[in-house]
Amino acid sequence: RMFSASVSGGGSRVLAESALSRLSPKLVQCSIGSSEEVLCFKVRSSNESSVRFLMLNRPKALHALTVEMCRAMAFTIHQQYGGNNSMRKSLLILMSSTPGRAFCAGGDVKHITQQASEGNIQEAETFFRAEYTLDHALSSVPRVSILDGVCMGGGMGLVMHANKNCFSFRVATTHTVCALPETTIGFHPDVGASHFLSRLRSTSPSSPAAGTGAIGMWLALTGQHVRGADLLHTGLATHFVDHQKVHDLVDALVEYTTHNNKSADCEASRFRQDVDEIIRSFEDDSTRALREEDGLAWMHEAVVNECFGLEKSESVQSCVSKLQEFAKLGNSAGSFARAALEKMEANSPQSMRIAFESLRQARAETLEQALCREFRASMHLSVACKDQQGDFFKGVESVLVKREKSSTP
Repeated sequence: RMFSASVSGGGSRVLAESALSRLSPKLVQCSIGSSEEVLCFKVRSSNESSVRFLMLNRPKALHALTVEMCRAMAFTIHQQYGGNNSMRKSLLILMSSTPGRAFCAGGDVKHITQQASEGNIQEAETFFRAEYTLDHALSSVPRVSILDGVCMGGGMGLVMHANKNCFSFRVATTHTVCALPETTIGFHPDVGASHFLSRLRSTSPSSPAAGTGAIGMWLALTGQHVRGADLLHTGLATHFVDHQKVHDLVDALVEYTTHNNKSADCEASRFRQDVDEIIRSFEDDSTRALREEDGLAWMHEAVVNECFGLEKSESVQSCVSKLQEFAKLGNSAGSFARAALEKMEANSPQSMRIAFESLRQARAETLEQALCREFRASMHLSVACKDQQGDFFKGVESVLVKREKSSTP
């Protein structure tokens, strides 16, 4: 219903803008700095705090981020929210032009590693500065992100961060697939991932892994894919709705911010509560049942806590040794441990060591400090790509480039 038109080729902007106009047919959207790959709109109304949209629009690359996209979004954030405290209660909706298929596949690492391998390290520096600056800027903006489809790496950096005076609601759907796959391609969890992964909390109150950093470490070292309602139990999402209800959910958020002056007048805590209640009202019996399940059916949290807890493991090898002990068991814990070991054995040992130390350090850092440290690591790994060397170049080549070539008819 919402974006039934195929978004591709030179007409992608026109088609996506038409799709956006169908979100709320009775309302008129006006551009606030759109480019070809990022559409930036607000709903025109007498209420200055009406909803803003950032729509990723690079469908052929599953909306993988480029320097231009990051700069366009950062400019819009600065223009609409910078230095204006009254705008802190103006909701931003972050989504893509192909909901159900992809939200954001992360950064365009194929381009970065190719340029770095040819000695153009400035390209990597420019991209990472733009991406991390955007991630930090978004942490001060109240927003709802619709993770309807694939969301990897850099896509999580857009949606996870929120300072203490703000909120970032992350809506997973029945089509959502998320992962932090950096260790599988010889990179490291960046975009502030060390900061949020080290703080992930299971939503299951009985979870032994709650608050230990274990879930985040497990996700970082294995690159495990998480789907649908399971994002709630890992803490990666805050809400879960059916894919078919995304259109109506966005419409309701637009209605609230446009026709209710409460968003401009009420206290920030009340604004947050209102938005939360609107999203939760779109849960139905099936999604509510999935949401209320006691943890991930396939995640053995006792194993995660014992093997990946920041207080219990001193190194990657320590995690591996503990997993190997569990792997000897003939029960579900053993099966889970063997699957985790298999994933880690396929990943870059260097990347896992960097990820492990990064998450440990991030526990005592602010988001800004974590991003600065991650920037240094990103540049170090990019420099190593010169002459087609280094785990980062080889990982991207093996996992992404060759796989893409093999799937091309």
